[in-house]
Amino acid sequence: MTALDGAARPAAVNRPMILATVTTATTVVVLDMSITVIALPHMQGGLSATADQIAWVMTSYIVAMTVMIAYSGWLASRIGRRRLFIASTILFTAGALLSGTAASLEEMVVYRTLQGLAAAPAFPLSQAIILDAFPRERHGQALAYWGVGLMVAPVAGPVLGGFVTDLFNWRFVFFLGVPLGSVAVLLASKYVVDVGEDRQRDFDWLGFLALAAMLAAGQLMLDRGQRLGWFDSTEIVIEAAVVALGAYVLVVHMLTGRSPYLPPLLFLDRNYLIGLLFSFLVGTLVLSGNYVLTLFLQNIQGYPVMSAGVMLTPRALGTLAALYMIGRLIMHVDARLIIAVGFAASAVSALMLTRITADIGAVPFSVASFANGFGLGCIWAPTMTLMFNTLPPAYRTEGAMLVNLVRSYGSGLGISVAAVVLARSHAIAYAELSEHVTLFREALQLPDAGGRWSLETASGLAALGDEVSRQAFMFGILNNFLWASAAAAVAVPLAFMFRRRTGSAP
Repeated sequence: MTALDGAARPAAVNRPMILATVTTATTVVVLDMSITVIALPHMQGGLSATADQIAWVMTSYIVAMTVMIAYSGWLASRIGRRRLFIASTILFTAGALLSGTAASLEEMVVYRTLQGLAAAPAFPLSQAIILDAFPRERHGQALAYWGVGLMVAPVAGPVLGGFVTDLFNWRFVFFLGVPLGSVAVLLASKYVVDVGEDRQRDFDWLGFLALAAMLAAGQLMLDRGQRLGWFDSTEIVIEAAVVALGAYVLVVHMLTGRSPYLPPLLFLDRNYLIGLLFSFLVGTLVLSGNYVLTLFLQNIQGYPVMSAGVMLTPRALGTLAALYMIGRLIMHVDARLIIAVGFAASAVSALMLTRITADIGAVPFSVASFANGFGLGCIWAPTMTLMFNTLPPAYRTEGAMLVNLVRSYGSGLGISVAAVVLARSHAIAYAELSEHVTLFREALQLPDAGGRWSLETASGLAALGDEVSRQAFMFGILNNFLWASAAAAVAVPLAFMFRRRTGSAP
């Protein structure tokens, strides 16, 4: 066990302020990742970018962060946890300032990549700091309070982003990170306690490069596959080959190497394996839900950016309510039951959202959205508590690194998969709906339809085409929620495969 693994907990630490410090840092990072979603249409015009090009504002950040997370554990062992935490927060704040001043798409992608690299250490270091600062019996409660930032920020980000974009402009969604990041730096410099360095620790460059290549190629393949025709494209074939080769090298090296990047014993812990799966699902469901709901509110229902943000508020409130409840109940209720309830609520709420129409009212939409946020809020903290309860402290740093890597990568894949489902569903539905647009359709013979959707005028044909496209896009929205509901439902029984946690808790 190394010093960095948290074998020794400092005798006198200010636990509430440590928790406040790491929560502030991770909240700023996650908020910056999610707040840009609702401002993307405005950024597209401001940076003269196409729809698929502007998506790189999100994916460049996520890919850079995911790859750098894999490097954070070793880097912390070399320069110290406290130094890395403070340095990365400063660099992240500088990246936020630069992103707000970007004059072109190329500059924006570079600055967002810088931010992603700087944001990466926040997650594994924050988790490791909490686990070291608090006794085992209070891990669940501390992680639940930390989860307020980690889980509320992704669903609250679009709300805040809508207000900021409408009141000022899209650049201020980045400038907002400057004062928040500065506060996090000041708190970290005072309250984060280092646990030493381990300069003798080797770094497995082969394993790291294999993992980084696999993750980057996989994200590129999903981002560009739909536009390039998937495996009809040489680029997609090459990226798929890189994914397969990276996975092969990573697994073989892990099993045969003397000091592999990912210790094989991590994957012998059942709780940890199930927790990895759930972390991936949470990352996928939270950010892809933001993406799809934002498109529905702006593109289908025609809400302006501020109103769309307000409509997403119930989802954030649901997550906040769940985390508040868990902070009080997790010491007394079986954590597996809480996780199962969370996934069940997510599945039911996503199924409710598959029944919405383009003209749904605010109240039924808010009810389903609140339930969705509540379900997702019930999952994270109990999952972290159970998966680290059985993991030896010697693997805590690597374990925290990998679980946050998986969650972050799930966020990026969630957006990419949602975009693919939307595009394919829209194309298929548009073709099928267009077949029924004829002079003999009863709907087109109604008095009101004659003016708006006249097949005899150019304006009527254009309006009819827009309406068909709108309804076809709605199929993509509904299909995304159907997949989300199925994924959450499958996870419900898996929650009971966790071993019950040991100690004083039930």
